[in-house]
Amino acid sequence: MSPAVAEAHNYTAWIVDTFRPFVGQDLLEIGTGFGNYRRHFPQTRTYTSVDIDAVAVAAASAADPSGRYLCADVSAPEFDAIAGLDKYDTVLCANVLEHIPDHRSALKNMVAALTASGHLLLFVPAHQALFGTMDTLAGHLRRYSLNALAELVTECGGRVIHARYFNPIGGIGWWVNRKRPYASLDDAGLNRQIRLFDRYAIPLSRALDPLTRGFFGQSLVLVARK
Repeated sequence: MSPAVAEAHNYTAWIVDTFRPFVGQDLLEIGTGFGNYRRHFPQTRTYTSVDIDAVAVAAASAADPSGRYLCADVSAPEFDAIAGLDKYDTVLCANVLEHIPDHRSALKNMVAALTASGHLLLFVPAHQALFGTMDTLAGHLRRYSLNALAELVTECGGRVIHARYFNPIGGIGWWVNRKRPYASLDDAGLNRQIRLFDRYAIPLSRALDPLTRGFFGQSLVLVARK
């Protein structure tokens, strides 16, 4: 992930606003990362976050003693024993599923961790045609189509109630950059693009989003019930 993404507050707020109506009292976050999402959900009764990166887990735990941070692989058979079954009314997985080799097992574990009326909130990169250098550098194994993701979630026990593409301007930007020979995601030019996009392009992309959400966007938003 580019370091500038951690500073992309307008972008993160847009994602959070999209999911907020479905967020309950007990939230399980898959993928701690930079801890971008924790501060956006102060209303939750409990907050648990899991990540396979022990360093990220330790840093987040030190920064947020009120949260519960665990080192675990969401696709592993023993995940339920670590995170606890039927405990969470919300499972949030944002920009993580595309990194997981066995995404089917991961989704089954996420659905299993939900209460009977809980919501699974997924945010993933969209359109395999956009796959390029930045995906490879970020460790993405795939990008998703709306139909393929909805079918996968359904096969894993979820009932899709909302699914759409997200962020059309970001999708265009990703397409333009997809073949550029970046050496790393910490490229100065790339970080500058992200900062400019977050400041100036997010309002335009949000305005266009209702017109394009049925067929195009940088990412996909999906909400499912157990």
